[in-house]
Amino acid sequence: MAKIYLEHLGYRDIVFEPDGNIPPDFLLNRGIAVEVRRFNQYFRNDNSMEALEDLGHKLVPTITSILSEYKHIQTSHSVYVFIDFERPLKPSKSLYDEVRITLNKYLSDFGNRVNLKVNEKLTLQIYPVEERLSSPFVFGGSGDGDSGGFVVANVHAHLPFVISEKEKKIKPFFQKYPTWWLVLIDTIGYGLDQYDLDQLNKNPPYKTIFDKVILVSPNNLSHGSEVSIEKHSYET
Repeated sequence: MAKIYLEHLGYRDIVFEPDGNIPPDFLLNRGIAVEVRRFNQYFRNDNSMEALEDLGHKLVPTITSILSEYKHIQTSHSVYVFIDFERPLKPSKSLYDEVRITLNKYLSDFGNRVNLKVNEKLTLQIYPVEERLSSPFVFGGSGDGDSGGFVVANVHAHLPFVISEKEKKIKPFFQKYPTWWLVLIDTIGYGLDQYDLDQLNKNPPYKTIFDKVILVSPNNLSHGSEVSIEKHSYET
């Protein structure tokens, strides 16, 4: 995605990983080092930052697998199960046992539209359907209570962490190239329009050792938004 965007800017001398599996990710015209990263939402868990999708990638497939454990149970129809969760929530054997206990209790009064509260952070929303499908319980979707929100606010909140993370990564190699860009594939705003970019850039500029920070829409790889920055000097 980043390469397509850079080509759209008119660059043709683009080298991927010019120094191997270390920064930068690309080198333009033999002098512009470009680091690339997906720009995504995070949740602060105590002193660490957790990518939002990490929990969903662990939780949802496991619960979906648990739902299929009931396929041998005969029911006249099925229900769709929507998984709603928020943090802090730790996937564990005890949590999945609680999911099974909750589903087992529901079987005694199967068929009602209801919200099944597994714990304070995990709820199973039940929606009956008329037909019998592959299992009494069929996965219908999931919702992450910590995702979403106002685009500009989310972009503004997450940029400092992402910029800082990348700065630490490039510092050992910073002196090798005169110019450094940070290209972020934007999965928060999916490409800021001019109004949103103006709102974002009304905030104090981000202090960084990068010469440019660019948000690229994954839905339109010719669209990039340059974030207002204040260039500061490299410190060892």
